[in-house]
Amino acid sequence: MFHKLRFVMKHSWREFLDQELLRDGNYDTIASGQQFYDGQDLSLLVPDTGEEVLAEGGYLAGQVWQSLFRNWLYQNPPALNPSVILRHWPTAFRASGVFIDGAFRLEDDTVYPHSIDYINGRVIFDSALPLETIVHGEYTYKTVQILSLREFNNQIKNGLLEQQYKTNPYTAGQLTYPSGSTKISPLPIIFTENMGRTYGEYQLGDRSLIARDELVSEIWALDESTRDNLIDLVSYQQRKSFPILNYNIVPFPLSGLKNELSPAYVPYISLAQNQPLPGPAFSGLNPIAFRGFIEETEVVDLDSFFTDATTQQDVFERAVVRMVVETYPIMPTTPFGFDVSLEGMNGLED
Repeated sequence: MFHKLRFVMKHSWREFLDQELLRDGNYDTIASGQQFYDGQDLSLLVPDTGEEVLAEGGYLAGQVWQSLFRNWLYQNPPALNPSVILRHWPTAFRASGVFIDGAFRLEDDTVYPHSIDYINGRVIFDSALPLETIVHGEYTYKTVQILSLREFNNQIKNGLLEQQYKTNPYTAGQLTYPSGSTKISPLPIIFTENMGRTYGEYQLGDRSLIARDELVSEIWALDESTRDNLIDLVSYQQRKSFPILNYNIVPFPLSGLKNELSPAYVPYISLAQNQPLPGPAFSGLNPIAFRGFIEETEVVDLDSFFTDATTQQDVFERAVVRMVVETYPIMPTTPFGFDVSLEGMNGLED
């Protein structure tokens, strides 16, 4: 299918926000043997033997090993924002293998070949391991997820949004639990969606319509401070522009049923700088189709959700950031709307 403006804008906005969150240190690093305050080994991976999980990929017990955290970092980590606070922040890194009985094994290890499922925070082995095997991981996980509103609706339907801390409930910002079911999504989460479009005046010179899309970011958090911090991070993008990538030619970073790093992965910094794509299919073509200009921003606080307890204890903190993003697609001059596949190709479209 040929992707046009709405699709590529939504995915580009999510990728742009993801980079901003990483630059602001919204991640934690886990080293092999690292312990939580209660002595729990944060790096230990445990076999997932749930029937539903194994049925998803036709796996055997001993093939799927889960960590404590979902949403492992797969990107080339960007440079942190210049800040006294972030000056000594741990350096993010991408997982490249696991420790099995103390020995490090890369993904393509000849004895223990495996795949890293970055989205679900787990490792899937080509063959089942004995369930008593000691498996550790070293990885970086993102502390904020970005999902679409469609995924939000599915979460509410199944009632699987995490509502409380599973360990150490009095320590804000630390959430530990087995990554478990692929349907569970821990907070905080930013749900994004394109909620509508209007058209403005014509662009001078070529009569291109100015498209004005309303991008909505709905923020869910477990505490007020996290929600407020995410409100600031998202809303301070006002007056910026972000690259809208041409996903007709740009490879998605993860691939396959196991959410592995795609062999065609291109770092975001290269895409954002509009560096020509590597081969073979689209070698030399530039990845940016348009730029989105954030012209208006509005922040709306939403009511908190509460438990059914008589104390009415807060469970969720919510807010919405609405943005108007302007783009300049060449709409009136082509028979089927606009053609992003011809944008930024250095005259190679012939």
